[in-house]
Amino acid sequence: MFTAWALLLRNPWLIMGGITIVIYCVGLAAWHEGEDLNQRLGEPWRRYRANVGNWMPRWRPWHDQETTLPRLYIAEGCGQCSQVRRWLEARHPTGVEIVAAEDHPNAISIA
Repeated sequence: MFTAWALLLRNPWLIMGGITIVIYCVGLAAWHEGEDLNQRLGEPWRRYRANVGNWMPRWRPWHDQETTLPRLYIAEGCGQCSQVRRWLEARHPTGVEIVAAEDHPNAISIA
């Protein structure tokens, strides 16, 4: 994005800055962060990297079948909340379980 703005503005300093950012991101940062995440997260990180490539957007997110799905708690008793829930469910989200907030283990009942 930085490089696109630099080209649009026809500013050589910004163009060089954009090129520098790309070189840093693709080279040094990717290498250093990849090694760090590999050491800290181990096998789950390697499974993720085997299934998700660099710089390639995915239509559906990847979810590790060996882990439990994250839960999104949305209140059913709230009109606006239930509308948001229906909107989300109509889009068939992948890698998330939508659950009633009233079923949350720490839910507080308001009478």
